[in-house]
Amino acid sequence: MSAYDYPLERLGQLDKSLNKDLPLERLGQLDKPLNKLNELAALRMLSGVAAIALAQFKTTLADDKVVLAAESMPVASSSSSEEVVRKPLSDELRLSIRFRSEKKKILSKAIQALGQEMQKLSAAGSG
Repeated sequence: MSAYDYPLERLGQLDKSLNKDLPLERLGQLDKPLNKLNELAALRMLSGVAAIALAQFKTTLADDKVVLAAESMPVASSSSSEEVVRKPLSDELRLSIRFRSEKKKILSKAIQALGQEMQKLSAAGSG
């Protein structure tokens, strides 16, 4: 039996049996953690996952901004000279670089927000 075949009325019973000690209203209060240590661990894990995802990009956000501002991309030169050959960006390449840049911005902001939330939780736990 897959999860999709599980009867919905049984899911409700399972949910109630797993959370006997916690009233339903308490489970819905997302601003109040069930356990500060667990929440800190979850925030650290999410921050780490976001950092790993950000590290997987071969370029930095600053690199992308330079390429987009120049409207061209450096290409490996076939000659032995140190002259940098630049190739104009196609519409598709420009769009993909903008998309990649936005993903990097989102991941960076998520890491920053998670760090702030961890600091708040740590300060609340020590005070």
